[in-house]
Amino acid sequence: SGSSNFVLLPLNKSNIPKENNAQIVTIDGHGPNHDRQSHSHCHQVKFYQNNLYVIDLGTDTINVYHYDDTNGQVHLHCDRIKTQSSIGPRHILFHPDKLLAFVTNELDSTTNIYQIDSMIGKFEHLQTITTRRKNDEKG
Repeated sequence: SGSSNFVLLPLNKSNIPKENNAQIVTIDGHGPNHDRQSHSHCHQVKFYQNNLYVIDLGTDTINVYHYDDTNGQVHLHCDRIKTQSSIGPRHILFHPDKLLAFVTNELDSTTNIYQIDSMIGKFEHLQTITTRRKNDEKG
């Protein structure tokens, strides 16, 4: 088992990183696919509505952190959002007008659609769509 890190560097008023205020966040864990998920493997970090979403292929999770703009730090907002096992979530995109999130999954070539409640960090799984045609070989 291993971990991955991301670093948050708050900016000063001139948009220059304040390195002495850097926050290093570590995510531990692994997934069931030993070849591809031997440790946490964060692929994307995205801000949305005062939260920071960290998509972790290695643990099959979406990690939600609340951003505190008074000190430029984040803290875990809720429990990790667990996706289906061995799907390898990689990227997240938020609908511009609706409270929907779309997560692409690398290991099974699907996209998950979630209804989101960003106030409490809740994701309700609505649908999984395959991104491969039936006759395509798994690759």
